[in-house]
Amino acid sequence: MVTPEMQRCPACGAYVMSNDDYCPRCDHRLNDPLPKNEPERAASTSPGAGAPTSPSAADDQSAQKYAPPAVPIFADTTAIDDEDTADIDTQPNLSNSLNAADDSDSFELFDHSADHPAAVGDDTDPMDLTHPAIKLQAQRHAAPYTPPPPVHILPPTYTPPVYTPAAVPPTIAFLQQRVDEYRRGGYRLRAHRPDEAVLSYGKNLGVGGWVLALLSIIGALWYLMLLALSGFQRDSVYIVLESDGYVYEDGPGAAHVRRQRTRVGRRWAAFGVVILVVSLLLTIGLGIVGGIVLTQERYQAALREAYPAVTLFEEQFSATKAAPDDVQLAKDGAVVFAILGGIALVGLWGGATLVVIGSIHAGAYQVRVPALPGWD
Repeated sequence: MVTPEMQRCPACGAYVMSNDDYCPRCDHRLNDPLPKNEPERAASTSPGAGAPTSPSAADDQSAQKYAPPAVPIFADTTAIDDEDTADIDTQPNLSNSLNAADDSDSFELFDHSADHPAAVGDDTDPMDLTHPAIKLQAQRHAAPYTPPPPVHILPPTYTPPVYTPAAVPPTIAFLQQRVDEYRRGGYRLRAHRPDEAVLSYGKNLGVGGWVLALLSIIGALWYLMLLALSGFQRDSVYIVLESDGYVYEDGPGAAHVRRQRTRVGRRWAAFGVVILVVSLLLTIGLGIVGGIVLTQERYQAALREAYPAVTLFEEQFSATKAAPDDVQLAKDGAVVFAILGGIALVGLWGGATLVVIGSIHAGAYQVRVPALPGWD
């Protein structure tokens, strides 16, 4: 395979390679001479028209105008015939192609005019760093940019943000305060919302209350009755923030309800103590009166005659004859003494019972939470 030689078109002056002897740019036959009227046409259409130019100058201008782009030019190669290999092209030889061209006309295959703003000539001062060519060459031959080593920067010191609690409305703050007071008083929190809370508390007896309940039996029965009335469940309190801005408490476990029941139990105990004391004093008085009466023979004889069926009087009292008035007095006095003695005995039992029941009642409903203002 033979590579065609590079030829110069006589019409356009371009250096081309063609296999059919026709210029691929202007379709002019490469071997035909230039017509007589072509130089005038080329001179009239070339740059700077109006100045007299020769055909050779026109050809040079056309050659420079229509110079081929900077592409590799393949030189002549020798075909390699081998039985085992196919035809291959050798490496291009640029010097042979340049020799094949016209020596009188030189051209530049690679145009660097765009890259070089101004050529460096003999009159260019190499120390003139402001010359555009010197600047461009300095930029091209400058060492590659090497980034400086990273500077070790210490991380910023972490400062935790200062927590500032948001402003809470006074009503919600008061509700939360009440919840905290109930929890400090032993209540168990069952549900809590911004405008409502539910807590519960049982009926707890102290050590003294349990001892009193077990020794009196009536106290244990009363405590079982209280548990049965509440369904054997803890008393609940409902703390609600109403739309009017007031906090309300309701339920059997509310502080004011339990404190009221505690006061009722204490009143019962106090009333029982009073009855017990009065009954005890009455009993003591009746004992003193009876002892005085029974130690005199006058009243002994009167009682013996007034109540002959009582064998105690027959055996212990003397058989002296009593006056009729003393006998009647003994009868009336015995009735009054029996009535007062019965009242004293009932008072003693009732007073003791009220003391026990009141103490158990007050202990079962005792609470260490203050009531709402105005409800105590």
